[in-house]
Amino acid sequence: SVCNSRFGEDAYQSFSAIGNAQTILFVNKSLYLYRENPAGASEGFERKDFDYFNTRYVCELLLNFLPKWGLEDNSTKRRLYACNFNGTVNTILKYYRAAKTMKRRREIVKYDWTKYLLPEVLCNIKNNDFIRQSYLVVWKAFEQNSHFEIYIREKLKKYIGW
Repeated sequence: SVCNSRFGEDAYQSFSAIGNAQTILFVNKSLYLYRENPAGASEGFERKDFDYFNTRYVCELLLNFLPKWGLEDNSTKRRLYACNFNGTVNTILKYYRAAKTMKRRREIVKYDWTKYLLPEVLCNIKNNDFIRQSYLVVWKAFEQNSHFEIYIREKLKKYIGW
């Protein structure tokens, strides 16, 4: 388990509260204001180490709560696995796009991102219809350490997409 994540560290507290609540009230009103901050936790991919934005931790927590919530069916698990995969690939792309040097881009391409994926995700990547197809292309390029392909696709993404 990769649990040294600083991203989503409040998840356990939230899941625990929701999982133990006897009543949950839905209020159809925005009560939370999200303020974007370029120096905040959700930004700064150039400065953050790779462990910072790690979705595996939150997915592991959710997997532990699914039985308690009565949501341990295969469809829910496949959706959660897809969230882990899609979130990881999205994070990889954010790091890559934020990189200011080719050296940093190469470091991102060569990094072993599989440690952020749940084992079930790695075994069933191609059999999960909730995984974004464009992210499968990204993943394949990163698996093959294809720096040139990634660089060209990023430069031409408006035209050829990911």
